[in-house]
Amino acid sequence: MNIYKFEMKRLLGSILTWSITIAVMLLFLMKGFYPAMMESREAVEKIFANFPPEMLIAFGMDVERMFSYEGFLSFSNIYIGLLSAMMAVSIALQIFAREKRDKCTDFLFTRPVTRSQVFVAKFLAGITCLLTFAVLYGATVFWDFNAQNATPLYENSLMYYILSPFLTMLVFFVFATLYALFSKRVRTIAGTATAFAFGAFVLSGLVDLLEKDFLKYVAPLDYFQTGYVLEHGHFDSSLVLTAAVVCVLGSAVSFWWYHSHDVQVA
Repeated sequence: MNIYKFEMKRLLGSILTWSITIAVMLLFLMKGFYPAMMESREAVEKIFANFPPEMLIAFGMDVERMFSYEGFLSFSNIYIGLLSAMMAVSIALQIFAREKRDKCTDFLFTRPVTRSQVFVAKFLAGITCLLTFAVLYGATVFWDFNAQNATPLYENSLMYYILSPFLTMLVFFVFATLYALFSKRVRTIAGTATAFAFGAFVLSGLVDLLEKDFLKYVAPLDYFQTGYVLEHGHFDSSLVLTAAVVCVLGSAVSFWWYHSHDVQVA
């Protein structure tokens, strides 16, 4: 419990900064950019008409849907998801790579707790951070949705827009935990988090361009894609199952590795 409290206290400033930044970005897009785009719809459509179709696909731009509230929210969620993934990786590295980077893991294990307890406390602290973000982000989306008097296309569709960044974060948190445990050294948290997120973004764009259904299973940013919600009113069940398997197996492997492998002290 002391380890959990310590991690939460240390990460509180970071999680609030990330959450506020992402919430402000969403409000800027929905309160600033979206109304301006609607007022200049014809001009915007002409601009998009000059873009190569491949470019629009790569950046998740569906021109026909972007002029509805949910369509633009879905488009915005692509980039909110990118930032959320970066945030999740950053949190996981701060939790699991700090002692390795500072070469003080052996000191941590001198405390009267088992390795299993240390891992669980750290992992739960990370999940709590993600849940804190989800609550703040969900409140922001819900408030803006009602302030705009928007009408959902499907029953419970708003719930999917709120859950999408959080569930994406869970996947990247597990990936980053594995990376932190298996890598010999994490040089910079910010650089690694940026590489994870933008690498996933490029991969997602390539998958969309190639239009091969089997490739979507290797693009974690697409597991909870809200563009699918626009068409069907729910997440793609096969991708949700893939994400669940990734999270369960990744967490299990992380626990096993943390519990059973020797501590690096040099």
